[in-house]
Amino acid sequence: MNTATPSRLRILVVEDEAIIAADLRQQLIKLGYEPVGHAVSGEQAVQLARELKPDLVLMDIQLSGAMDGVAASRAIQETLSLPVIFLTAFGEEQTFERAKLTDPFGFILKPFTERELRTTLAMAVYKHGVELQLKQQALALQELNQELASQKFALDQHALVSTTNVQGAITYSNERFCQVSGYAAEELLGQNHRLLNSGTHPPEFFAELWATLARGQVWRGEICNRAKQGSLYWVNATIVPLLGLDGKPRAYISIREDITERRLLENRLRQGQKMEAIGRLAGGIAHDFNNILAAIIGYGNLLQLDAAGNAAAQEDVAEILGAANRAKDIVLQILTFSRQREPSRQIIRLDSVLVEAMKFLRATLPAQIKIQMDLVTNPPAVLADATQLYQVILNLAANAQHAMEGQPGTLSIRLDAFQPDAAFIRVHPEMRPINHARLTMADTGHGMDAKILEHIFEPFFTTKPVGQGTGLGLAVVDGIVRSQDGHITVASEIGQGTTFTLYFPAQAADVSSDQTVSPSLTAGHGERILLVDDEPAITSSLRRMLARLNYQVTVSNHPRAAVSLFQQNPAAFDLVMTDLTMPEMSGLELARELHALRPELPIILASGLIPELQRAEFQAAGIVEIMAKPVMIDGLAELLRRILQKTS
Repeated sequence: MNTATPSRLRILVVEDEAIIAADLRQQLIKLGYEPVGHAVSGEQAVQLARELKPDLVLMDIQLSGAMDGVAASRAIQETLSLPVIFLTAFGEEQTFERAKLTDPFGFILKPFTERELRTTLAMAVYKHGVELQLKQQALALQELNQELASQKFALDQHALVSTTNVQGAITYSNERFCQVSGYAAEELLGQNHRLLNSGTHPPEFFAELWATLARGQVWRGEICNRAKQGSLYWVNATIVPLLGLDGKPRAYISIREDITERRLLENRLRQGQKMEAIGRLAGGIAHDFNNILAAIIGYGNLLQLDAAGNAAAQEDVAEILGAANRAKDIVLQILTFSRQREPSRQIIRLDSVLVEAMKFLRATLPAQIKIQMDLVTNPPAVLADATQLYQVILNLAANAQHAMEGQPGTLSIRLDAFQPDAAFIRVHPEMRPINHARLTMADTGHGMDAKILEHIFEPFFTTKPVGQGTGLGLAVVDGIVRSQDGHITVASEIGQGTTFTLYFPAQAADVSSDQTVSPSLTAGHGERILLVDDEPAITSSLRRMLARLNYQVTVSNHPRAAVSLFQQNPAAFDLVMTDLTMPEMSGLELARELHALRPELPIILASGLIPELQRAEFQAAGIVEIMAKPVMIDGLAELLRRILQKTS
């Protein structure tokens, strides 16, 4: 309603005396108002008010009909909220009391002067305008409160909200804050925010935070807090200073997002990327190291044959070969953790592997360490390499033994079935919602803190004194578990021991057993072999080994020269042995060229690092076997006889 110009004010006149009504209309027009209608009864007044929607109603209290002015005013107020001014010729107390209950905007006693009419109308218009403004402001305030309540509800569902005074004492904490921190609101109220300090951040971190807030600036960053039960959680925090009239902070409000799960996933991603990079480096090192071992073992085998009958020399050579084989095992561990050595996987029962491992552990662990076994009946079978899982168990047991430091303790081993639920998979997205065999190995040792836990699966990381560990044990465990499509988790606290939990996808229980064949030293029949390797030390030792096995050997340290030699007379050789990684051309490329010249020729590919190639790709190049370096003479003898007998 616009109250600035009276002529725009539309007034409904309700008066049953025609002369009075006519006079009143004239006065209103004279004062600049617009009479929009005339009613003579309460019923007609209500009807016209609904139809005409005037800005104000001049209502006689005493009207003809069943509905007097008071009743009509009440009906109009209930539906239209229009301002009503009562006209009355007498001041009956009871009537006035009834009229006041309708909250009228004024009373005009008949007869009235023009001045009284003008003043009462002006006051009514002003009062109505103020009330409309108040109602609009109240409605706006109500809507704002509802919006703030909705925003607070949405914020409380996802954010940890708290307020502190300038001294850092907590003055408010929402329900989400309490849920994540583990504290009740009354436990937090009045406590200094240092209560949540995890010890992760240095003092400089908090000095910078408080200095920023003291300047009246907003601080943003990630903070690691400690919950009431001791667990750590990460939050992405925005802390806003609330400034007083002097421009200085008088309180702080902190809005945090729980990012613990995100940080965990990011750490796993970084760890995976780090392991992948180290794996590539380890693969290259293993290849070069295997070439060195190939020469050592090759010449050691030759010395062993030459020293037949010399007990002292045989003992020395046995030590050399023993050390070389231990080095070979270390290389295999490197290849295992880097997943560059494919396991020989079969469907097996983990309980049978555990039983065999326990026979060894009980004989080797100190007497003060007890072993507790809890194996579920008929555990799920898994697709895995039994030898490698045996190695996993022994490595974890060795780790537990070191953690208990020769003190009395317990190694607990449990095997059962496990079905990950949605919550578990959210934290471990690499897991699938299928049945798993779960192997848990827990010790009562000294435990580890969070910083050590971040690095335990890294190769060459060890907490053992110098000379007492290679740092490969847990890296190998992690590599083996991942190579078997498994997943490993670790939980530990200082003084509370350590628990490793391994998960392997369950398989149908068609369990097969390993069968090993002991190779025998079988001599050849003068067959002709082309030996190609860019390492002269390797070709020298292999040539002498092959000669001892009664083979005729032609050596080439340059693959392109070997191709030229072969082109001169492709029928001059019965078999080709070639290294995989050579500078001029790879062994695979060499094999393809020779195979094109003579498709029936068997080719053996040797490498210190077995490539991840498809069998069809090998067969297309004429490769019949892949031989892992370093080569032992007995294994070489068996391999050559088996291949040559097939092609003869």
